[in-house]
Amino acid sequence: MKLIWSILLLSFSLNGFSQSAADVPGWVMYYSDEFDSLKTDSWKPANNSDGFASNRNRQSFNRKLVYTSRPENIRWESGNLIIRVNAEKYSCPANERDMYGCSAEGQSTLPYEFTSGSVESKNPFRFGLIEARVKIPDIKGLNAAFWLLNGSDPFQEIDIFEMIPGARTDGLNQMHDKFVMTSNWHLLGGVDLSSEGQTSLSFVDDYTQYHNYAIEWTTSKLIFYVDGKVVRNTIHGGMLNRPLWPIFSIGFSDYLAPLPENFPGEMKVDWIRAYKLKYDCGTTIDSCQYSFTTANSPILKRISIGGSGCVNTVPQGADIYLRASEGIEISGDFTVPSGAELFLDSNPCLGE
Repeated sequence: MKLIWSILLLSFSLNGFSQSAADVPGWVMYYSDEFDSLKTDSWKPANNSDGFASNRNRQSFNRKLVYTSRPENIRWESGNLIIRVNAEKYSCPANERDMYGCSAEGQSTLPYEFTSGSVESKNPFRFGLIEARVKIPDIKGLNAAFWLLNGSDPFQEIDIFEMIPGARTDGLNQMHDKFVMTSNWHLLGGVDLSSEGQTSLSFVDDYTQYHNYAIEWTTSKLIFYVDGKVVRNTIHGGMLNRPLWPIFSIGFSDYLAPLPENFPGEMKVDWIRAYKLKYDCGTTIDSCQYSFTTANSPILKRISIGGSGCVNTVPQGADIYLRASEGIEISGDFTVPSGAELFLDSNPCLGE
């Protein structure tokens, strides 16, 4: 057989991935926060802000919610960042009731009925792998999210996950519960004020327990992982190209009324880590019989395996990752047996 990969990722997933998306050769961690304390140089909590809720329609439940930086909504405890959403009356200081702060209260003069937390990283992320270990509350009406944002023009956003229990939003009449997650990417603005984006539904094994959620962001695609397993692979065609800032937050979904008796709820974030790939952009592999003991290399220039009369078999139980900037070609007799895994990926060589 002869297969050539240029910009698409294909994965033969015949056994499970490792627990972390980064547990494969080639990734080098350059940032981490284990959340053993509040690092004010790394994180900016939202305070007395409702996210421009006054711009929403009068029926929006988000008009009843405000983000504060109080310990009641954001705290660091036992090695976790904890974001807590409460059913409680809260009124912002009068001098903060404007379009940039407590806009809904400034418009209605009514206090908020719920409080929550949102923290934004001060460290932008662009291309590579970012992963966090998180557990999320299962309360109907919530939208608990781990996402990346650049809110300036042109607006760009990647939602690694949105957990929206009780909602039906995917067009497939699928009820969102603790086994369903939504991922998105959005574009808005630019010269022609164009709007682009994609939404997808994936499945997770009970998000009220800790899981590792990750995204691999390249110059052409987004690969979403849960516990190291690919749950979505989508092409953005180079449109997502600006630095984005990671955010953890709990808001309202606007699909179901939040009932005060179901609160409080807490999102717990154990850690967040960011990785870059190693590159060897000048090396080419051209091999009839390939030694898979030397696989799992950094990104190379080009990989060609096989040919007429060549026989290659991925070893039983092996997880093989091959990456090359100019493409990967496989030909001849090539076998991936049950119990083995082959991951092929081609993207431009970005260098160190």
